[in-house]
Amino acid sequence: MFSRSLYTTLLSFVLLALVTCSPNNDAEKERENNLLLAIIANPSTEGYVSSSDGTKIFYAKVGTGIPVVVLHGGPGLDHNYLVEPLKATMPGHQLIFFDQRGTGFSEGNFNQINSSFINKTKFLQDLDAIRTGLNLGDQINILGHSWGGLYAMLYATDATYKSHVKSLALVSSAGAQHQYFFGTAQSFFSRLVTKAGGDATAAQARLNVVQTPVDPSKSGYAPTLKALKEYYAFLFKKYFNDYLPTPTALDGSSENFRVLNLDFISEKTIRNGVAVSNLLNTELGIGAGTGSLDIRASLGVITAPVKLIHGNNDVVPIDYIINTTNQDANSVETALTGVVESKVIISNCGHFPFIEKPTEFAAAMSGFFQ
Repeated sequence: MFSRSLYTTLLSFVLLALVTCSPNNDAEKERENNLLLAIIANPSTEGYVSSSDGTKIFYAKVGTGIPVVVLHGGPGLDHNYLVEPLKATMPGHQLIFFDQRGTGFSEGNFNQINSSFINKTKFLQDLDAIRTGLNLGDQINILGHSWGGLYAMLYATDATYKSHVKSLALVSSAGAQHQYFFGTAQSFFSRLVTKAGGDATAAQARLNVVQTPVDPSKSGYAPTLKALKEYYAFLFKKYFNDYLPTPTALDGSSENFRVLNLDFISEKTIRNGVAVSNLLNTELGIGAGTGSLDIRASLGVITAPVKLIHGNNDVVPIDYIINTTNQDANSVETALTGVVESKVIISNCGHFPFIEKPTEFAAAMSGFFQ
């Protein structure tokens, strides 16, 4: 670890050299430099911790109060989309964000994005490095959004790390078994297709078009910020409750989507994000036709209090997370065997409750973390 003032000074000199002495900077690099300067000017505290394999994991602390480690979604995104909405809806907390390896400002160049570098074991080590490297104590509060919810569950059920969880908030979480994602009429994929107009073939064709430039497994890989934003826009608009399809039903509008910050903070996210997602989804068994993910049995080892928050119109089917009418063997709530302190279903809400329903989300989170 090093002091923030020294880090800021050195980074400022590096950025000055990058901006003024390199006439061949492309637009993405210039943008990354400007965002780095903006982070330096931000009153939050930022820096790096070293994971067990030496990988540098970038973190940013925002606010003051009860510490909460925040796990962003994806996999393959970075923390930037969560900062402003959580800062606004969780006063009295010190929110500790970090970029998962291979994206954001954390280490992981393009040539490192393989199964030896991107895997469940490494991700669990990285989260624990945040706990130990930032001197957060023996136990930590964790908030996981989307994939971050599954990430949190994996940490909280691992024999090495489960004792280090003080409390756990799963916000619009991914499910604990593969079927939540694909293969049933109520799965995430089916709900996404329905929102896209119900034509699975047309939706898949459009998805292939927008994914090709940002997926290194495809021959048309040519990553740019514009291409990545188009890819996530096609997907994420449909994650919102107020999504309205166009007459062609493949893409439409959402006023709430306009608030979602897709200005990813690093070229790493642009270049590596989809590859990171593909690697983790393959390892964990999430994906079309090959799914084997099922951690429901292991959730019974969690003894820390858990809060579940989910929108009633989330593309992640609510019945895979919360029991709405009957006890559901598929749900995270059932598998948690009595440690769910409270559950909140937010009406007229999709996958981003802190954007769509900030007042209701703030009320749901108030007082949970101690």
